[in-house]
Parts: sequence; C-alpha cells; structure tokens
Amino acid sequence: IFFLSSNILLAQSTLIRGPYLNILTHEGVVIRWQTSSDEQGIIHYGSHPDSLSLVIEEVENRNEHEIQISGLQPYTKYFYQIGSNTRAYTAPTKDFRFTTAPLPDTKQNVKIWALGDFGDGSIHAKRVRNAYVNYHEKEDTDLWVWLGDNAYASGTEQEYQKYVFEVYPKELARMGLWTTPGNHDYSSIDTITQEGPYYDLFTMPTKGEAGGMPSENEAFFSFDYANIHFISINSEYAPNISSDSTPLINWLEKDLQQTNKDWIIAFWHQPPYTKGTHNSNDLRSKMSLMRIHVNPILEKYGCDLVICGHSHGYERSYLLKGHFGISNSLNPSMIIDSSNGNPNDGNTYQKYTEGSKANEGTVYAVAGVGSSLGLNSPLNHPAMFMSSEKNHGSMFIEVNGLTLNAKFIDTTGSILDEFAIQKNQIATSSQQHFDKSVKLNAYPNPFKESFTIEFNLEQSEEVEIFVKDILGRSIESIARKNYLAGKYQIIIQTKAKYTTGTYLIELKTADKLSVKKILFIE
Repeated sequence: IFFLSSNILLAQSTLIRGPYLNILTHEGVVIRWQTSSDEQGIIHYGSHPDSLSLVIEEVENRNEHEIQISGLQPYTKYFYQIGSNTRAYTAPTKDFRFTTAPLPDTKQNVKIWALGDFGDGSIHAKRVRNAYVNYHEKEDTDLWVWLGDNAYASGTEQEYQKYVFEVYPKELARMGLWTTPGNHDYSSIDTITQEGPYYDLFTMPTKGEAGGMPSENEAFFSFDYANIHFISINSEYAPNISSDSTPLINWLEKDLQQTNKDWIIAFWHQPPYTKGTHNSNDLRSKMSLMRIHVNPILEKYGCDLVICGHSHGYERSYLLKGHFGISNSLNPSMIIDSSNGNPNDGNTYQKYTEGSKANEGTVYAVAGVGSSLGLNSPLNHPAMFMSSEKNHGSMFIEVNGLTLNAKFIDTTGSILDEFAIQKNQIATSSQQHFDKSVKLNAYPNPFKESFTIEFNLEQSEEVEIFVKDILGRSIESIARKNYLAGKYQIIIQTKAKYTTGTYLIELKTADKLSVKKILFIE
C-alpha cells in the first residue's frame, strides 16, 4: 500500500508510459514503466487485487523502471500495482494482471496474438486492436508477438510513445510481449551497439532466461512457452543473414539442435515468400536472404510456422518444404499438402513425429496489415493458398497439445482464413523407411453413411489399410493381405464408432506409405 500526503503528491513525478510486461516465464516476469523524474520504483503484487501483500522495489532512483519479479508459481494469475515510495501510479484492479507460463513441456491451450506493421496510431490500427479484443474478450492472451514496423515512421521514442504505448495501454499491462524489429524501427537503432529505442524500451531474454539457447544479443533470441519453442529473428541486419555462417545463423542452428519442444514457431519482419507490396523474388533483398539462409535451417529441424510482416497484405502458404528459390522454382514436390488446411473442411495439415518423413512441412504467413494496406499488388505467389490486401487484421493462434489452429481476424471480427496443423505419431514407423507412396483416394469427402477407398498397385505386394483418428489411434482395420498389381476399390460402411470429425486412411506396404484425410459428418 502506498502512503502519501497531498503536499507530497504535488511535488511528485508523473507516469509517462506503462506498465508493460516482458520476459513472462513460468516463474517470473519483467515489469517496466517510465516516470517524468527519477525515483525509487515499487511493485505490490499478489493473488488478488485486494491483497497485494508482496513487495519488490528498486535499489536506486531512476525514471526508466525495470523490475524483475521471480519465485512465482507456474500458470498462476497475479495482480500488481506500480508506484514509488510516495505514490501509486496504477489502481489495485483486475486491469493490471498477468498469468505466468505453465511448466515447460506442459500440453495445454496456449493463446497467441500476432500483430504486424501496426504502429501508426491510425483508426485502422485501433479497429484491428478492438476486433481482436472483442473476439477474444472472454480469455486472457498468453503471448503478444510483434512482427516489426512497430512504430512508424522511424521507430523513435516519441513515435513509440504516441503510436504504441498510448494506443495499447490495456493490452501492454496484461499480455506478455515478445518483439522483433522492422525496417521502420531500424531508422532509429544501431545493431552493432544495440542502442536506440527498440533496444532501450524492451527487455529481451538474451541469456536464455526463458528457455532456449542464450543469444547474448538483443537482435535475436528464443524462448519456450509450454510445449512451444519460439524464435525471434532480426531480418533487418543484412550481414547476419547474408551467408550460411554468421553469428545469427550459427546461433540458430545450435538453438534448434537443443530444443525438444513439440512445436517450433519463428517470427521476423521480412517475409521469404510474398508478392504483396514487396516482392521476395528480388535476390538483393533481405526477404531472399532469409529464404536462402534461414529457411533451410528452420525446415531441417521441423519448424511448423513462420509469421512475418513487411508486405501490407495477408498471405498464407500451403504446407511447404524445400522451396528456397524464387517463386517460379516451386514444384509440386515442395508442397506437402495442397489443400486449404482448414479443419472445418476436414483438411487439417498432418505432420508426423516418427518415420523417414517426420516433422516435414512449414506454413508461412504474412500479416503486415495491422494498420496499412497495399494497393493493387499482384498477390500471385504460387506458394500461397490465400492472398488478400483488402482487409486490415491480425492473427490469432492457439496451440493445444499436438494441435495448432490459426485464424486471420479482420476489423469486423470475421475469420477470413483458418488453418490447422496436427502432429501424429505413425505406429511402428520408427522401424520402417517409407520412400514411396501408393496412389490413394477416399470419397465422398465429407462422407456420411459410407465411403470408398481407392488405390492402385504397380506390383503384387502385401497391403495393410487402417482408419485412424486425428491423433493417429487405430479405429478400424480394413485390410491386411496380399494384392495383385491393379486398381482396387473397397466400400466401407459407417459404423457406430464414427463420430463427427476428421479421420486418416492409412495404407502401408513393406516400403510405401500413403495417408488420406477424410471428414465424417452426421
């Protein structure tokens, strides 16, 4: 509790910005704010706004306040109040709260807000903010990810103040914030010295404080949350992404080698695939450098999702692998799944955790529409399932156990795109190497009363066919016998064990594996 007299209050400094949250982990958080003059900062915190019995304070007077709270319980909601030894700057209300991260490797629902190219304070930026808040108002957001161009036009402290801290005060006070810089932020910073507003205003986990490999560099870092490994990469400093052996590239490979998390999500500013307001085909661009030197490492270690900004449109790829050239170098073998990936259509992207094809495929998204839109860009990159520059918006990502679901939400609260990725274990596949596939089809899709499995064999061989649920658990064994070369059709009648949802038709031979998704609707 803060005690003060009215005479003392008149002489005290005022709150300029904050509070805001950095490095939110399962056992602590960094809370920052700024005051108009130097003073000793104090935080009162506890499990209820009426009982802020725990206290932590700075050891010296300053106006840029940065207090690390440690020793907290995992996945626990805390309330807090900031101030000094003479006054309080915030009220003890539910508006000032945070929830610590769950224990590492915990499988539970994790909610992520990804926002790109937003920092201009415009009515469009505020509508994007309001649409997301209204869409997700019933639950707190666990992580807030910035995709760069956080403060227009030059990333100055004044621009951060006017276009960020004064526009998002409620969100900053209760969402764990994780950042990456954009080209506009770069107008006011120096990566060599790590000085300037972007570096000064935010606290990055450079020493592995939140999991991951210590980077010892504020320009790039990693962190863990539950069963997810996140990587923030600075795509604006060309020397760090211009070859296969730079401090950033070397750190990235070591970081990915040591993680064992179920999911890997990377975010940065310059998109490796875009035909929006920027063209990633430009081989002189940082976009190409990221595609050529960073993407191969991420895909080598099974990165699931990459989110970028920079182009002022929304673009989202198919599940891809190995597309490191310009757009016309894309070939069908680089598209792991050419469907829309929408779980509502039974097209959830499947990734397997075992076998020779384990962890294959990455989805790449561009969401640089937090405040600006492009103007009649070509939007014709062949790697993209969806491309649009008609709607401002942001991305909402949920990871729940071994399922990732992502949505693009526009300013009306409408979901303009949705895709999901499901991780599945292939039974006994660790002892097999499937280098080929069998031509397999299943129809109608969706099905109700029955469906037909159709496959073609080029030679006589033993075939096993199973129906599995979305988690890879066997529902029904269809066949296990020798077939001669030829085309076959098997009609399956719906049984009581089928409930509404997505199923996998899995066909295996001694050296081949084919999987087909099919949706059952009642």
